[in-house]
Amino acid sequence: MRQTAPVPLEAENRGEMKLALQYVPEPMPGKKLPTTGEVHIWVKECLDLPLLRGSHLNSFVKWYQH
Repeated sequence: MRQTAPVPLEAENRGEMKLALQYVPEPMPGKKLPTTGEVHIWVKECLDLPLLRGSHLNSFVKWYQH
């Protein structure tokens, strides 16, 4: 796994999340390069994330795939 330095953003600071990503290729018999697979995402650490509604924590995650 390769790590990169955080990139400063011009936007408002909304906290920090450290994630781990892993691509797991689907085994394809007879093919050298897989054409499909899964992406596994682990949330390792969160710091200073803002509360969005009230004072309760919300573990909901929204995913956008482009």
